[in-house]
Amino acid sequence: MTDAPNKPKLRPSSLSSYMDCGRRAATKLFWREIHDAGFTLRSLSAGIGAATGTATHAGMGYMLREKMWTGELGNETEQDQRVLESLSEQVASGCTYDNTSPNLNTAQAQVLRQVRSYRQHVAPKLEPVVVEHRYEAETGGIILSGQPDVATDGVHDLKTGKLRANHPQYGSYSLLLRSHGIEIKSIIEDFVPRVAIHKPQPEPQQIVYDVALCENIAVSLIGKLERDYREFLETGNPNAFVANPSSMLCSEKYCSAFGTGFCHFGRPKQ
Repeated sequence: MTDAPNKPKLRPSSLSSYMDCGRRAATKLFWREIHDAGFTLRSLSAGIGAATGTATHAGMGYMLREKMWTGELGNETEQDQRVLESLSEQVASGCTYDNTSPNLNTAQAQVLRQVRSYRQHVAPKLEPVVVEHRYEAETGGIILSGQPDVATDGVHDLKTGKLRANHPQYGSYSLLLRSHGIEIKSIIEDFVPRVAIHKPQPEPQQIVYDVALCENIAVSLIGKLERDYREFLETGNPNAFVANPSSMLCSEKYCSAFGTGFCHFGRPKQ
C-alpha cells in the first residue's frame, strides 16, 4: 500500500477505455486536473449496463466470500437480496436505461438470473483465496489501484456487458498481484452476458487470456498514460490525450467531454 494522496489513482478497468479514446477516459481519470486547467465537463447519468454489472458483482462477492470462509456458497436468498439492494443503490441518483434493460423491473429480473447463472456454472469450480481485495502500487506519477474479482492461483474476472478484449485491465491485475508477492498462472474472464429479458439467459463463457501478453500491453499503456498525464499538467493542452472521434462512444450520451472546450471533435446535436 502506498501513501501518496496527491497522486491520481488509475483503475485497471479504465485502461481499455484509454485505448478506445484517451480523451474520454481522461475525463474520468483526471476530472480534477481538467477542471483546474479551466475546462468544464458535462455530468453524465450512470448507465444501466454498469449498474446491473455492479449488482451482479455484489452477489458474486457474497457467494465467493462465503465459500472461502465456509466451503459453501452461502444462502441464495441473501445473495439475491444483496444483488437487488446494490441495483437500487446504483440507480437511486438517476440512470440511463437502454433497449436491453428498458426499466427497473426488467433490470432486476436480469441481475437475478445473471447471478444465479454464475452460481450454477462458475462459482462451484472456483477455490477463492482472495475476493475483491484492493491492491495498490506506485507507477511513476500515478497510483495503480485495482480490485480483482477473484484470485485463486490466477485471476478470475466477471464481466456482464458486451464481449470485448480486456487485455490491459487483466495485465494490470496480474502486475499488481505479483508486486504483492502473489504468483499468477492464469487469467480467465467469466462472461455472463446481459440479454433482453424475453431471451433465455446464455450459459457463461470462460475466456482464457495469455498472462505475458496482458502484462506487456498493460506496461506499454500505463507508460503512455503517465507520459500523456505529465504533458497535460505541463501544457494544459487537451491534445495531450489522443481523441478518437471514430469511437462508438463518441457521443453526448457517453462522453462528458462531448461538445465542450476540452474536445473539439465531439459536437452537440444541432
